Amino acid sequence: PDKFKITVNGREIDKTILGYFRDKSFKKIDIVKHVKLGENIISFDCDFVQSERFYDNLKKSFIFESEKNKLCYDMEIESIYLLGDFGVVASGEWSPLENYAYRYKGDYVIDKLPEKVTLNNLEQKGFTFFCGELELMGEIEINGKNPILKLDLFGVNAVKIEIDNFKKTVLTDKKLHLEGLSAGKYTIKLTLINNLRNLLGPHHLKVGESWSVSPKEFFKENCVWNTDAEKDWNDDYCFVEFGRRLATNS
Repeated sequence: PDKFKITVNGREIDKTILGYFRDKSFKKIDIVKHVKLGENIISFDCDFVQSERFYDNLKKSFIFESEKNKLCYDMEIESIYLLGDFGVVASGEWSPLENYAYRYKGDYVIDKLPEKVTLNNLEQKGFTFFCGELELMGEIEINGKNPILKLDLFGVNAVKIEIDNFKKTVLTDKKLHLEGLSAGKYTIKLTLINNLRNLLGPHHLKVGESWSVSPKEFFKENCVWNTDAEKDWNDDYCFVEFGRRLATNS
């Protein structure tokens, strides 16, 4: 932030660092008092320069992979993230892709968090770029003895489950014995902990979801990192499924 003059709706902001988000290099700055309903414009102004040494190293990088692997920029323009208690409305066109992914074409609007959701395709229901813990509450009915909870979730690294006095955190389990719970209706609380994929991407691969990540997946124009970037790029966004479905068997 110290390298930029940052303005929100034409007003220069206080760049005091208020902690970080997910990584210590993702520094947080409060802009609440500068935003408004409707369109907002965030502007970053700077003199963007690289040293002569960098350009010499860049030339070498096209020849020697060892030089490319240690190439370091003097200054970079990175992605900017908006954080807050809001949802992201993506009301454009969603189309399914392979590898549990979807392509989205359209705009994004920040709005209130949705109050009610179903577990399938949460990435399309207000949590488009979401990364963190999502707490959901609902009702579950148990019939018979030895109930088993079946979890069919994608894009979720861990799930915390709370039903009455039953509490469990699972990573890869697909079936969970609900020990100690008899027949009846209960309030169930699920805390879904997802991963960084929909936050960080890659979002623009023509293939959609590749199940692999390397520097070349993040460039639109041909460069030292990807000499065929233009043929692999799609301006629309690719997201992977987050959530899917939940079912119970007695």
